[in-house]
Amino acid sequence: MTQITKQFTPQQILIRDFSATISKYEQKNLAELLETHNITPSQFKNIVINEVKKSDKMQQAFLNDPSSLFASILLCAELGLNPSADVGEFYFLPFGKKITPILGYKGVINLILRSGEVSKIWSEIVYEDDVFDYELGLEPKLIHKPNLEKPNKNVKYVYAVAKLINGETMFKVMSKKEIMEIVAMSKYPNSLYGSSKDPQGWMYKKTVIKQLSKTLPKDYYGKRGISMDDKVEGGGYLKLDEDNNIMFIDGKNIAPKKSKSIYANLDVDTEPIDITKIEPTPITEIEVVENKEIILKDNKNQKESLTLDFKAKTSAS
Repeated sequence: MTQITKQFTPQQILIRDFSATISKYEQKNLAELLETHNITPSQFKNIVINEVKKSDKMQQAFLNDPSSLFASILLCAELGLNPSADVGEFYFLPFGKKITPILGYKGVINLILRSGEVSKIWSEIVYEDDVFDYELGLEPKLIHKPNLEKPNKNVKYVYAVAKLINGETMFKVMSKKEIMEIVAMSKYPNSLYGSSKDPQGWMYKKTVIKQLSKTLPKDYYGKRGISMDDKVEGGGYLKLDEDNNIMFIDGKNIAPKKSKSIYANLDVDTEPIDITKIEPTPITEIEVVENKEIILKDNKNQKESLTLDFKAKTSAS
């Protein structure tokens, strides 16, 4: 009898290896990070696997710089946000060989509302032909009457409003020029601003809501998430160090150190690996290598690094 050996494509091999790796996190690490959030470790893992399947850049990052990829995944879990790009709370943004974590518009709102002191928050765009007026000072006011009869897509202002449970209303108004000046400061180019891919202007709205959030009450997760989003947009990224702690890197080159850690020396500059050149492997020859469990150490007091605490011993800061 002839034995038929099933061949796996390079992409199938990569997804299989990634699935095996993230499954190591599911029962312990993800379970502890997500225990206070409304998503199960199994759901979170499956969503991430689907995101990797859809993204060639995430697949390349798994091959070339898994440290930045898994650090971003774990940050998303700690914040309790949905990792699906379709949901719009959290994005895995490719930049070079790395993956950088970026909050979405819905993710920022989600984090702000968790404080329990903000009852509602929203943002609107003011177009050229709209009636718009606002005043600051002792009696601030804001008036916006959209011109629905003569729609004009030329953005003039964007504002965000928050209502607190104590009855207070706070708002922030920014011109398009002010927003684009902030965008220009980011190391990572974002073509969504003003493009046809973002007809509702969610990126404009996110920028203004983040500016408003600086004066709003936030819990631990809100402070952590928005602070990290600012730092990443400023050119930083996350990675695992030689002791398997997650660190924030400000973008400067860091020489790799010798270590026995399975994720050591992952930041070495090498040419990207083309997965199309990986030879298909027969199923009879596939060997699943057990990955070591990664447990991050509590390192919150270090000002220059970000360490995610897998035991979720977090408190408002």
